[in-house]
Amino acid sequence: MPDDLNEDQMQRLAEALELNRKLDAIKIYREATGLGLKDAKDAVEKLHADLHQKYPDRYPEPSKSAGCSASAALLALAMGAIYLIAQLPA
Repeated sequence: MPDDLNEDQMQRLAEALELNRKLDAIKIYREATGLGLKDAKDAVEKLHADLHQKYPDRYPEPSKSAGCSASAALLALAMGAIYLIAQLPA
C-alpha cells in the first residue's frame, strides 16, 4: 500500500481499479496526496500493474494504449453522421 494513502483511500482506489475506472483512481490519488496529474497517473498505473500481477483475476490488465476506444467511438459517430447526411433529399 502506498505510504501516502490511508486505509479508506486505498480501498476506494483499489475498488476504482477493480472496476477499470482509472480516471477515478487518479482523482482519488490526487486528492489524497496533492500530487500533480502526471505524477498521480504514473503512481496509479504502477499500482494497477502491481495489483494485476498479484491478483490477475480480480484486476483487469492495464491498458497499453490510451484513447483507442474513444477514437473508435468518434469514428463510428462521424461515419453515422455522414451516412445520415447522404440520405437527405437533394
